[in-house]
Amino acid sequence: MKTTYTPTKSNAFHPDLRSGNTLVVVVFVILLTSLILSTMFVASRQRTFVLTRQSDRLQALVIAETGLHQAFRVMAEEDAMIPEDGGLLLPGSSFSGGSYSVRISRPDGADDGVWLLRSRGVFRQHEREVAALVGRGMPSGDGVRRALLGPYGNAALLAGGQLIIAANADIDIGNNGAHANGSVLTNGGPTLVAGFITSNGEIRISTNTDLTVDAQEDFLPDLMVLPSLDVQAFREYATANGSFISGDHRIRGSDNHPAGGVLFVDGDVRMNANAVLTGIIIATGNITINGNATVSNTTDYPALVSTGGDIRINGGADIGGWVFAMNGDVNGNGGADGIIGIVASGNIDLSGGYSLSDDADPDGFTWPGRDDHDDGDEQPGQLVLLSWMR
Repeated sequence: MKTTYTPTKSNAFHPDLRSGNTLVVVVFVILLTSLILSTMFVASRQRTFVLTRQSDRLQALVIAETGLHQAFRVMAEEDAMIPEDGGLLLPGSSFSGGSYSVRISRPDGADDGVWLLRSRGVFRQHEREVAALVGRGMPSGDGVRRALLGPYGNAALLAGGQLIIAANADIDIGNNGAHANGSVLTNGGPTLVAGFITSNGEIRISTNTDLTVDAQEDFLPDLMVLPSLDVQAFREYATANGSFISGDHRIRGSDNHPAGGVLFVDGDVRMNANAVLTGIIIATGNITINGNATVSNTTDYPALVSTGGDIRINGGADIGGWVFAMNGDVNGNGGADGIIGIVASGNIDLSGGYSLSDDADPDGFTWPGRDDHDDGDEQPGQLVLLSWMR
């Protein structure tokens, strides 16, 4: 049987219904477009706010640093009036749409001629503060105490490159800190006790590290300035006492007493296992201290100083004082005792049962000061920047 479909008024597609569907679609498209535009507008406003805030904070930091440089320039003038008891060195001064003010104070325990400058920069609603430790050279022949002032206090470990603590190393520097201008890395299950760990790069602490630290901060914007040591006075002193050696030198036996207490080697130094030296060692090349050797240092001067090479300490050596590689790395492997602090322009790598103790508070080391006056009177030396902080 054939069925025929015949449209009627009730089942035919009505023109008004089609128009209504079109209207719904148009309204939906308008609403969707409005929502997208509104979202884009809000996101744009938020990005603009964030960028403006970051720009203003950066400008406040620039103004604060400008104030610090200005204060340094004022203090460097020959007749500068520096308040002995601290206070406001530079009042509010306008600069680049903002203002800065600089206060000066004496750090606790600092030598005479050392000041802490704090500069506060203001731009619109934002404030930033930077600080620096400055001082004047002491008269020739006197010892200058060099504290390594870090972002949170004195540092006992200072690396111009990376600081690596690994493989059962045992580092206990008490309330003092460790800083690297590169990265700080631990691995292999070391123990580290410190007042602070800071870095201008990344701090990466392995899960098997036994860590006790009060403060930790990485990606700091300002590098710590490594102290620069003038060894010429020691060269002249060792030469006068017959303890200057030109060329590489090997230390043997248990009875090494360089006259005057300073061994200065223009070359590499290698200290044999079980050898003993009473005094300090300064070399222009590499310094290698082997198994169970002892450097008995009774002064506040660094025990080991290399001006142009690396320092390697192996196998249970006993080093009495600071270790300083002015243009190289310090590598400790196999254990050592007696070290108070380590400074290296390159990397510091401590591993294999290596220990650093806070038996002697690492509040810095002594180095001869110099000035340009030769009339015998005590005159202040040139103003120098000792350390820069946030």
